[in-house]
Amino acid sequence: MERLEARRDEAIAAAGAERYRIWRVYLAGMAHAFDRGWLSVAQVLAYKPAIHGMAPRPWTREHQYSRDLHPPMARGLDWR
Repeated sequence: MERLEARRDEAIAAAGAERYRIWRVYLAGMAHAFDRGWLSVAQVLAYKPAIHGMAPRPWTREHQYSRDLHPPMARGLDWR
């Protein structure tokens, strides 16, 4: 919320004062719920299918922390 408040004037100019207030309340409420353990984070990654089937994608995030420029990619439903 600090970043939103730091750019308050820009946010209001882009979205309007009412939407700015809604986002402040939303962000404060979500921070409170997260701190209390009432909320967690989930991530969904969607890909368009490749021409010949499923789009290749890494099964884990290990490649984000590796120096390997070519992470192993899943080529189908090879549930490891």
